[in-house]
Amino acid sequence: MDLADAFFRGRSINAKWGIKNEDDLWKWILEEGYCKVANWHLEGGENLFFRGQANSGFGLTSSLYRKCRSLLESRRVEERDLELAESSIMCQMRKQGIGRRMTDGQLLMVLQHHGTPTRLLDVCGSPFESLFFAVNDLHRKDGCLFLIHPHGDGQDNELRLWETENLPWAGGKDGGVEKWTSAVYLTPHKSLDPRMHAQNGQFLVGGLSRVFPGQKMRLSGNLSAHGNGGPRVPVENVPDISSLNLNFLRSKIHRPNLSWGGTAWVLLVKADWKEGLMARLQAHEPEISFDTMYPPLGEVSRLADFIVDRIFMQNNNH
Repeated sequence: MDLADAFFRGRSINAKWGIKNEDDLWKWILEEGYCKVANWHLEGGENLFFRGQANSGFGLTSSLYRKCRSLLESRRVEERDLELAESSIMCQMRKQGIGRRMTDGQLLMVLQHHGTPTRLLDVCGSPFESLFFAVNDLHRKDGCLFLIHPHGDGQDNELRLWETENLPWAGGKDGGVEKWTSAVYLTPHKSLDPRMHAQNGQFLVGGLSRVFPGQKMRLSGNLSAHGNGGPRVPVENVPDISSLNLNFLRSKIHRPNLSWGGTAWVLLVKADWKEGLMARLQAHEPEISFDTMYPPLGEVSRLADFIVDRIFMQNNNH
């Protein structure tokens, strides 16, 4: 069993909330059960965000981390590796004329929109759109629905990248690497990109997760003979499970542990639930399907031309 898969299965909250089948999961979402996973106020799209992944063996990681990880097999990825890769990508993009009159933050968000590896993590403000990504693919694999509450600096969980000329983490700014690495921020966007709006999309961003004093990332005890706590995840593999500094909970606590950058929960979405859940999403109002989540603007320009041509032809015939 892969490490990420073992960790997420051991940390899933399915049993805690009695989610045994697709009916239970759908009802839990409809009744906003996700707002009750903590003993403090949570509201979807405000301080709670969602991410669906089709394979429970995939880590909760940014595309930039995965790219660096694939190239640095002999050693762990460091924050300086992400910064070097990120700055090199953005420099080359600007040389190609991409990003004129944009801040670095704006450029980073545009690049993420178009599939370039960045440290931004795509999330949704609603569990429905996120569930689509958990069930739309890999129908023989269990998926995950993640719930993420970013702490930010403990007071403000937003990082408004479009307002600043330079990225706040570039060159060890904003209090140094330790402060940056332990933080997880929501990064709102002002995009008119139709896919981001269709997907109710937002971004989370933070430094590469490390292990700080008082933080423990453990496998569940029922996966080993190490007692209830379970064995610790090796330090070098912590970012493979989550590249953000997240405290994954199975039970309620009175207040968020602000020594972590954010709090997270995970629901397993079983493979044999996927087909039924996709049918429910397609019947949802508004409909959630591949075409509505990925509006095919590039393919409909000919249709628009045809419609205009037909209107004028009809008018001229009259």
